[in-house]
Amino acid sequence: MDNLLWGNFPDLAIFRQREKLHGYSLEDMRPSLSQGLPYPPDFASRFPRLAELLDRARVTDFVLDDLHKEIRLLAWTTHSGAWVCWTCCPPQDIALLETGQLHPEQQLLLEVVGGICLCPGIINAGELDSSPADNFALNQDFVFFASDTPLDTLLWVEDYDYAHATQDPQSNDGERVHNYTSFDDGSWLVLAHAADGSEVLCHRETGQLLVFAGSHCNPRLKPHPVYRWTGSYGGQQTDYLLQIEGVAGWHDWVEMLASQWLTHTQPSA
Repeated sequence: MDNLLWGNFPDLAIFRQREKLHGYSLEDMRPSLSQGLPYPPDFASRFPRLAELLDRARVTDFVLDDLHKEIRLLAWTTHSGAWVCWTCCPPQDIALLETGQLHPEQQLLLEVVGGICLCPGIINAGELDSSPADNFALNQDFVFFASDTPLDTLLWVEDYDYAHATQDPQSNDGERVHNYTSFDDGSWLVLAHAADGSEVLCHRETGQLLVFAGSHCNPRLKPHPVYRWTGSYGGQQTDYLLQIEGVAGWHDWVEMLASQWLTHTQPSA
């Protein structure tokens, strides 16, 4: 009987199959369905593209008892018929940062969406976007905010500080830091962490966006105009601190991601 009832929860059935959760029955997962993700009226005025994307999402809430957590599955279908999703922590399960540390719009985003994990093995460039140059939502371990990931635990921050302390302005080789900024004083937030170790950050007060990448092939990633960290070896220079061309700050980045998903997913039936 359980197998027959999975047809009532098609997105969860796909997720269960893809993530190899065969040991979980419907009774174990206790799913519930809804169309669209609810949000307060001011959310749509502040994040119109993201609100439109959430409106077309098929939402399934379920639990994984052995992990002691609830999961919110947001699913869409691409124009090619592929199935894509976000898995989210329900907002009440997000450990929000202390009051006053987030901009009100950042707080609103967390309260509505929660933390987002793009499922590995489900989303890839062929399913969502044939133009990697325009896609900044692939291979992310989480997107938007991860309030439980302090910057001082990221290995590249140690490397950055070390490069600043030991740089030799007389040498043509090695690493150099210009306009040093402290990443471990609470001024920066992690917005996204990619599987390859790159990070998207924003400044708490100014909202300025900054990308760290050890290597990349995205033509829209350019050297950051203010914060520079370069390595030069054998005549080859690499910039580690970058900006996304055409994206001024974190709010634009969020709306850009939503626009990408809107372009490549079908409207709700």
